[in-house]
Amino acid sequence: MRTVPYFHNMIGILTETGHDSPSPRIYDPKVFPKTLAARANPGGVGIVVEEEISGVPDARVQYPYPWPGGESHFSEPVNFMVTGSVAVLRAASDSRLKWLTNIYQMGRDA
Repeated sequence: MRTVPYFHNMIGILTETGHDSPSPRIYDPKVFPKTLAARANPGGVGIVVEEEISGVPDARVQYPYPWPGGESHFSEPVNFMVTGSVAVLRAASDSRLKWLTNIYQMGRDA
């Protein structure tokens, strides 16, 4: 279902967040992994970025708000997804005419 927008002249946004349990968890920053790896393609083709970190990394372009660790509640990822969804709806509402015109032109020219 995630590829439906590609083929039906729609805008689709794929997001993901996770929390493995509804009960709170405590994560110690001292046991964070020493290597932060971001792989564009797990099959080995493409860009592979690995950088050494110690504990919590500093903020940077690819990782602007590093999580410092501590207690994590199930409500945090839920709030994160709700905030992101509302932001997308607000952006669509603010640019409604431009988006509708562009989608019309894209369908007309296809």
